[in-house]
Amino acid sequence: RTKIEHIIYLTPEVLNQINEYHIYKKALNNPKKWLLLGCEIGQRVDDLLNITEKNISYFKEDSKIRVINLTQSKGNKKVTIPINKKAENIIKDGLPYKIAKPNFNKYIKQVCKDAGIDKITEGGKMVNKRMTQGKYPKHELITSHVCRRSFATNYYGKMPTSILKSLTGHSTEQMLLTYIGKTSKDYIEEAYIAMTTK
Repeated sequence: RTKIEHIIYLTPEVLNQINEYHIYKKALNNPKKWLLLGCEIGQRVDDLLNITEKNISYFKEDSKIRVINLTQSKGNKKVTIPINKKAENIIKDGLPYKIAKPNFNKYIKQVCKDAGIDKITEGGKMVNKRMTQGKYPKHELITSHVCRRSFATNYYGKMPTSILKSLTGHSTEQMLLTYIGKTSKDYIEEAYIAMTTK
């Protein structure tokens, strides 16, 4: 059994909506790029916001694949993340510049609000310094955790789970599945599809 929580993440469709939205406040372009990049590389915010050009290289000398090499702050684990086409488009004009985590959390809420991410969603947010559960416009529930969780959720089933958990830094498959809210119902549906697809 897995613990059921209100899993807040951004679907590929919503990420595309954010990407296509033209930011009128220039100060919000930087957190927007960090948000979109974070959802494509799946790292904790402390590692995400410390990425510089020094972390980027080609996978091999004769390879066209670029990667991000870093040592995750939690667990001191070295990881190499392929840069896909979406991530390449985000950083084609250069990486976003350094931003403090509190500011990142504040500004990505505004980015999502401006982009119209306002579907009423059940979840928890801080109200008067207390975590309060309820139904809110989705942009109010967005925090830095949404990057890693969106990556894990959106790419689950699209790559081997062993590779996915290695990239996100989860020590076990069970921890990854709990993180993205997978239940026994999901296992049954996926098993049925696999067993009946020729």
